[in-house]
Amino acid sequence: MFDLLILGGTVIDGTGKPRYRGDVGVTGGRVDAVGDLSGAEAHEVIDAKGMIVAPGFIDPHSHSEPAFFDPKVPELKLRQGITTEIVQHCGGGLSPVTEANIGHLSDVVKNEDGTPRWTSLGGLIDALDDRPLTVNVGFLVPHGTLRAAVLAMDNRAPDAEEMAQMERLLAREVDEGALGMSSGLVYLPGCFAKTDEIINLCRHLAASGGVYCPHMRNEGYHLEEGINESLTIVEKSGAALQVVHLKALGKDNWHKTPAVIAMLDAARARGLRVTADQYPYVAGSGGLTTVLPRWAMAGGIEAMLDRLRDPEIRAKIRAEYDLEATAWDNRGKSLGWENMVVASVHTTKNRSLEGKSLQQIARERGRDEALAVFDLLLEEDGKVGLINYFGCEESIEQFMKVPYVAVCTDAGVPVGSSAHPRGFGAMPRVLGRYVRERGVISLEEAVRKMTSLPSATFGLGDRGVLQRSAPADIVVFDPDRVIDNSTFADPYPYPSGIEFVVVNGEVEIRGGEFTGKTAGQVLTR
Repeated sequence: MFDLLILGGTVIDGTGKPRYRGDVGVTGGRVDAVGDLSGAEAHEVIDAKGMIVAPGFIDPHSHSEPAFFDPKVPELKLRQGITTEIVQHCGGGLSPVTEANIGHLSDVVKNEDGTPRWTSLGGLIDALDDRPLTVNVGFLVPHGTLRAAVLAMDNRAPDAEEMAQMERLLAREVDEGALGMSSGLVYLPGCFAKTDEIINLCRHLAASGGVYCPHMRNEGYHLEEGINESLTIVEKSGAALQVVHLKALGKDNWHKTPAVIAMLDAARARGLRVTADQYPYVAGSGGLTTVLPRWAMAGGIEAMLDRLRDPEIRAKIRAEYDLEATAWDNRGKSLGWENMVVASVHTTKNRSLEGKSLQQIARERGRDEALAVFDLLLEEDGKVGLINYFGCEESIEQFMKVPYVAVCTDAGVPVGSSAHPRGFGAMPRVLGRYVRERGVISLEEAVRKMTSLPSATFGLGDRGVLQRSAPADIVVFDPDRVIDNSTFADPYPYPSGIEFVVVNGEVEIRGGEFTGKTAGQVLTR
């Protein structure tokens, strides 16, 4: 007598092996049997005839951590077939928290009096004990919060004691269960870190098997330099590397895709532990502050806004946009103002700007694009979200064919009328568009990239493989119907074809509908 029996489906086990006809029995939150179970009985039975039965998908790059404290979005990733997320990417997150950096973190980490609700990953995990989790979650240590805790938003290198303090904070987070460390080398305050700072920290990851996950300094004109810096960091530290949201940013750089793949292949050939992930879209998202020179960000958002109010400094910043695009990460030239679209704003008065490009906004205001950006940052206290159209289908498909590149969403809680559709459709988009419609990779390979590959990267044990004794994280989907329905024009619709999702043995999606069950767990190394 099983707790749950999935009958009549076609099993794709996550290893990349060919599919086969099989039933799956679940007992006590784990897979109890896989094979011909037609004579068995169970408390609950799922008819999977005509559908694929696979391990639950693992999102290796997620920003969902605030959603764990927001009851409005329990189904967001679950509806994609995702049963596990790795969070606190791009150098930001909810832990560690100190008096020095709490002002730069989300309100979700603060009590009503402004004091921290927790100070370390262990405290955050304890706080989640009282929260219903629809999915499993593993945490990285965000380098940006480490740096903010010790150096605030200063544009300088740490001295010996400050470096030691950052190392102690990282060691504590790793001891309390972190799977690795993320960095955001284009964001505050990570953009001020030198390579040696990251190497010193990553040495503490190596002993635990932790993974370094960099949002690189440049993914466009200096893409190769960004890859080389990441490889240097892991070669000198001994940590594993996961290059996040792998891409070639901007039309002038699409041709670099094969060269980047060759660089990563060569690193793996000489023994480095190198993997990557990508989301299946020609556009990404980020904040409007990413279009500014890094020096203009020193001291944090308020200091940046003060510079934009100063006519002399404002003119100095503006002059940098006339430099060659290759001189710095000048997104006005590498992407083009017409390819950066406002996704969200902070104030009601500018709500009409959502969905408009920076070029369109500048023309409507009769302003130079760079000056229009400065004005908008001031009006919105720096809180402007962008959709950045950076890529092309050929580059996406070239990266997708690489065996060690996993599928990710790079998504958190959607904000604004022009939110990114990847929060609702990344996994089904690969299965529908790139497998069924375009034949870029096989269905078995797509499932492997969503399951056993990220599981092995982050040391999640036997999650990501559908086999006896593995945790019963399972997705049942219709291979003929699965597809994303979210678009840049309308990002909020859920996908089609994800019929059942099981998390640790509990059916959380049944017949395409959320059951209200929450069986997710916090995963530690």
